[in-house]
Amino acid sequence: MNKIILSLAFSLILPLLLFGQQTAWEESIHVHLSKNIALAGEPVWISIHVKSSEKTFLPSIAYVEVINRYGQSVSQLLVPLKDGQGSANLKLPTNINSDNYLLRSYTRSSAYTGKDGIYSQFITIINPEKPAPKTTSLVDLKTFTYQENMTASLTDKKNISKKDQLTLNIPQDGIISVSLDNPFLEQSYQGKLKNNIYQALKVNNIIPEPYGHVVHAKVKNVNSNQSYYLSAHGRQNYFNIAAPNSDGDIYFELAAFQEFNYLLAQKENEGSAMDFELISPFHPLEFIEGFQIPELKLREEDKTFLTNLILAGQVEEYYYKAELLERELVNTEISPDKTYSLDDYNRFESIETTLKEYVPEVYVRKNNKSTLFKVMNSQTGVVFQQNPLLLIDNMPILDADAFAAFDPKGIEKIDLISRTFYYNNQIFEGVISLTSKLGDFGGFELPKDALYLDYYKFAPNQILKDFHINPNREEERFPDFRNLLYWNDQAESGKDVIFPSELSGTYIIKHSFYDGKNWKTQVDKVEVVN
Repeated sequence: MNKIILSLAFSLILPLLLFGQQTAWEESIHVHLSKNIALAGEPVWISIHVKSSEKTFLPSIAYVEVINRYGQSVSQLLVPLKDGQGSANLKLPTNINSDNYLLRSYTRSSAYTGKDGIYSQFITIINPEKPAPKTTSLVDLKTFTYQENMTASLTDKKNISKKDQLTLNIPQDGIISVSLDNPFLEQSYQGKLKNNIYQALKVNNIIPEPYGHVVHAKVKNVNSNQSYYLSAHGRQNYFNIAAPNSDGDIYFELAAFQEFNYLLAQKENEGSAMDFELISPFHPLEFIEGFQIPELKLREEDKTFLTNLILAGQVEEYYYKAELLERELVNTEISPDKTYSLDDYNRFESIETTLKEYVPEVYVRKNNKSTLFKVMNSQTGVVFQQNPLLLIDNMPILDADAFAAFDPKGIEKIDLISRTFYYNNQIFEGVISLTSKLGDFGGFELPKDALYLDYYKFAPNQILKDFHINPNREEERFPDFRNLLYWNDQAESGKDVIFPSELSGTYIIKHSFYDGKNWKTQVDKVEVVN
């Protein structure tokens, strides 16, 4: 059930904030794409690996962006990492032009830590409804590219047909993909780009995220005595409390909490939270002067290739079915001093009456016509004099009168903490926490002064059910239009067998592995002829 999160480990990250200085460690990031040419709206599998010279912790979140030629981000995704590794099924935007784009990834701290802290690679996206813009590119991009893709013998054949099978030679554990070659990017443009394509980042504050995501916000009216509540709501509900620093920066630790739909920001004094502004966790990276994404040039002779690409993009999800795995629920468990299940009692029309009738540890009083809830301290036997922390589905309720008048017909239970409760920089004289039956606040109206905030999405926890098999391979009349023949981000050294599709053309076999010091990439080619 949804309960209050209380973990001392969550408060450990703030001392790691580094202001105005470089980090004392280095991080490198490597990304392997299942393909570098795809249809708008088509999923592209990505595998991310982060290495760090700091052995005591690894980043827990990677950031992925798709950037257009004007330096604008058209897609953004947060990818959870475990032991520095993560994968995602990136759904490309459906409303963008056909063009070459740049996919890049980094952690909150890696962009500041060395030459391999940002991974950047070109990707071609085709949108049949939106043609490529006309541009002029006079820049020699070879000065920005690594020639890191090493040629290797990764297969036993160089030419195959649909009825053949292909044996992959996997030299080392790593990541391997087999996908249609991109004819619109020169081979020298298909590797990792150097970080010299970006202007230097201004080092203000560096936010390592070893325990989970940190929400950064800024408030205009800085008051050292004024705290803010941020609650996250979705599959589970969670809240945190923080106060701004002297510059108005404020940080909320979400830790392992990832599956939420929206955020609510509230001021401690019930005032309007309109001075609260979220700061994007994505770095404001800007291209250096002279760098350009190469122009996408589509010719009449590319029509057949593009037709096949569009067909493959429309049917790929049939062949490669992603299995959605539910993430484990965050352990938000605390031990309340007492729990009241309201289905065990007759229902009353307000929380005030319910508490008066059923919860002897809580006294409800009026003070200058305002409701005051007084909790008896179970440790001392003395009644507290201030309102406790009031929660509904882990949303802080600052209006005690609205809480008292609320009809609890949609509430499942009341958890009570009848002792001093410490949370970050706050001390509360007890806690009264309501849990709804449906996770919808039991119909409680959202506070009028709260700020409702959309937030960036975390990549769902998905895996492929199968790396490469066409389930209807033996049915000759069943069409097979895959342009991704194989994807395995947990490949083990040895051999594996894959099957080609009906789409003729050159396919790139790409193998990424870590050699103990650096990530390396090997490539090979095979021609599919039908």
